[in-house]
Amino acid sequence: MRRPYAVDQRSDAFTCVTRVCFEDMRRLDVVVTTEAALLQAERWPSVPFADPKRRKLVFSRSAVVDRALAAPLPDPPVRLASDEEFARLSNAFWFRGVMAVTKVVRGDRLVAVHLALDMLRDCCFLTMLLRDRAAGAAFHPAPDRNDRVAAVPGTWDLVYSRGGILDLIERACVGFDKLAAEWTPGYRPRSGPLRSLIDAARRSF
Repeated sequence: MRRPYAVDQRSDAFTCVTRVCFEDMRRLDVVVTTEAALLQAERWPSVPFADPKRRKLVFSRSAVVDRALAAPLPDPPVRLASDEEFARLSNAFWFRGVMAVTKVVRGDRLVAVHLALDMLRDCCFLTMLLRDRAAGAAFHPAPDRNDRVAAVPGTWDLVYSRGGILDLIERACVGFDKLAAEWTPGYRPRSGPLRSLIDAARRSF
């Protein structure tokens, strides 16, 4: 049996979700909920099994579950940023800009790059919010035909190509392994499976 490679866990008022990625890059999502919560799926922040093509009921002893999964599940609600949340996002973005420039002037390129990437991430986040608002949905199973990422300002000439993005991910994997080995004695490098996946992605082009 393959060992877990990475795990993500989160919970809200309706579910507890554990997402496991194994060393062979297969994934498993485990959703723990109740019958009462399942009947309120329209209130969930997201429905992990909303796509009927990826949903298969293997076993059930609950008539409530059977009925709920047999019917079309609601699309996740669109939650747009409030004016206050947007104001906080905007203020944080411009403050990072001031600090990034300050760090450049001081010669602290490490922190400057860190802040600049945070600013680029803020741009991506805002673009995601705009996409959700335009589509009226927070779940986008189909590819983004408009390729909204191209509208995000930044140094996309460096990493915008698929190969460039993969190169950046691979360099980050190698660097993280090296830094983690310095931080923790006995650390075992973990980039191998992900680099294999990157190589497979390159061959698919």
